[in-house]
Amino acid sequence: MAKRKNYSFLKGCGKVCKEHYSQLNSDLKEYLGCKSDQYYYLKRKRYIDMPEHIKKDIEEIFSKYGVEPDDVWIITDVEDGKRN
Repeated sequence: MAKRKNYSFLKGCGKVCKEHYSQLNSDLKEYLGCKSDQYYYLKRKRYIDMPEHIKKDIEEIFSKYGVEPDDVWIITDVEDGKRN
């Protein structure tokens, strides 16, 4: 069975200058369809088994703010029985 992965783009959010931080979050909330800040903050820290097309689209949003794809993600294995 394939290992499940947790994707967090919190690292990338820290790479954006203060002037663009709010606009970045707004762009990501809109793209992810987040209706509340709480839901967005959860997705920012914990997105289990993210589809590749969503990962690429998020990287594209970050690239508008000068963040390279390698600087966006913290990717960890999800342990069996844990939500991470």
